[in-house]
Order: sequence, then C-alpha cells, then structure tokens
Amino acid sequence: MKPVFAAITASLLTISLTACANSEIGKTVEQSLAADPNLQNNPSTRMPPQPERPPARPPIAQTPDRNSKIAERDPSNNSDALTPPQEPQSGQNQPPETTEKVSGTWSDGDIPEPLRQYVADLMELGVLTPADFEANQTVTRRQYVGWLVVANNKMYAHNPGKQIRLGAKSAEPVFQDVPRTDPDFPLIQGLAEAGILPSRLTGDATVVLFRPDTPLTRADMILWKVPLDIRRALPTATIDTVKETWGFQDAAKIDPKSLRAVLADFQNGEKANIRRSLGYTNLFQPTKTVSGVEAAATLWYFGYQGEGISAQEAIDIARSKE
Repeated sequence: MKPVFAAITASLLTISLTACANSEIGKTVEQSLAADPNLQNNPSTRMPPQPERPPARPPIAQTPDRNSKIAERDPSNNSDALTPPQEPQSGQNQPPETTEKVSGTWSDGDIPEPLRQYVADLMELGVLTPADFEANQTVTRRQYVGWLVVANNKMYAHNPGKQIRLGAKSAEPVFQDVPRTDPDFPLIQGLAEAGILPSRLTGDATVVLFRPDTPLTRADMILWKVPLDIRRALPTATIDTVKETWGFQDAAKIDPKSLRAVLADFQNGEKANIRRSLGYTNLFQPTKTVSGVEAAATLWYFGYQGEGISAQEAIDIARSKE
C-alpha cells in the first residue's frame, strides 16, 4: 500500500504544479526553489579554503639550571649540544627580547645599552638562564666557573679539541673545599685539571682552597678567561708594560699572574675582555667584585687576534644544523 500511496501523491503534486505554472502561486514556488543568481555569478562571495599555517621553528634549547649543566655529556663525544633534550617549560620557548626585557625578573634598564645583546645571545645559547642570572648581582667564583665552562663548550660544540672536559666524579679533588659531593665539582675540577685555575697542579702548592662561594674579582675573571682566548702561554708582563698599554694607574696593585693575563688581553685589540666588560677606564681595580652583566660580556666572545667565535655566531651555526 505504501508504494501505491506515494505514487498517487507524486502524481497529484505534479498536476497541481502544472496547473499553477502560470499562476502567481506557481511563480512564487519556482522562485523559492531557484538558485540564488548572486551566488552563481559572484564567486568572490564564497569562502576560499584557508591554507595551513607552517609551524614556527623552535629556538635553541635552553640550559634550565645549574644541576643540568653538570649532567652534560662528555664534550669529547663531539655533540652539537652539551645537554640532553629537555621538555620546554612555560615561558622558555621564545627567544629573549632585548627591546623590553631579557628576563622576567629585571628590565633592560638594569643593563647598559652596549651589553644587552651579549646577555640576550648568551641566554638564547643556553649559557645563562633567568633562574641563575641577575644583571647587577655580584657573581661568585663557582658561578663564573660554571658559566665559563658551559660557554666555552657551547661555542666550540663543533670543535671538541677546544672543549673543557668535565672532572670525573671519581677523581681526587684538587681543592679541599670542593669535594666530590659538591654540585659543581665536575665543572671546577675540570677547569683546574685543564690548568686554568691556579692550584697544586699548576705548581701553586699553597693554593689548596678554591673558595667557591666568595665573590669573583676582576683580576680572577681575566686570569681565568684570557687563557681560553689565546690558547697559549701568557706573555711576560711588568707593571710598566701594563701602564704603557692600558694606562692603568693602579697597575702596581695587580698580582703578577693576573698582570700577564691583563697584558695578553690588551693584545687582543677590540676583542679584549676588559674593553667589552668595563668600557674605557684608567683604573682596573683588580679586587673589585664583578656583576652579572660584566661577567656575561666576557663570555660573549672567545678568540684571539681575529681568530675566534661569538655567541651570535655559535647560535647561527646551531640553527644551520637544525
């Protein structure tokens, strides 16, 4: 019965429409069923398909904290990164901005204009992190050693022969106040075993303590950094030669070992650490403590007389290998 009923209904509907074809009602029905001519003749009103947005390229991985620096792999493995891949944390997946803030805890007003890019590059490279860096806070000796080793090894990630090997946890401690249980033992021990830090290994038998938590001085900062620039023995220096070159009125206050590093730094021309960190000055003030931003300026470049690498160049190399 249902098919017969449907056929009868369709026939009646056809007859009704045919009868009304020339009537007002029929015209109204035809118009309501017809396609909108505006949509047919104006294709611009149609919504075009939206292309997929390409994913943004992630920045260079950041070194999250001091403990992770010590967990780095042996640089002799010739890896491009010192730390294993880390899950990005909130707020760490964007490169630092130098126009407003370099970290979330202090503004650019805390950093002199010429030094802002140094800090930004070192943060992007993963040498510095907002968690352990304060622009105007006094840097400790342990803190600078950590930054120095990590900066050197990240700059020379492509050149294992210039990397500092971390001290083995089974090694005999060089310093009595830096035991194997110290969280920064591999960093401090490694730099001492490389002969950068004065100790009994370098013939300084009286140097048995490192004093890791005391403030870093300008003399020690230059004494530790310059050998990683020149990669050779420090030159012979006298108070008079430092006075004639740098013009430091207090050259007599600089200890003999640091005096040699200060002279070698002058021979590095515009790439000298003292120029980059302190600007123009007639006073070295060797025992003055070092701020975070001053220390960062020395770490931005490694090299001697035109042969070297900056943090920005290291970033570019890392990106080219992504």
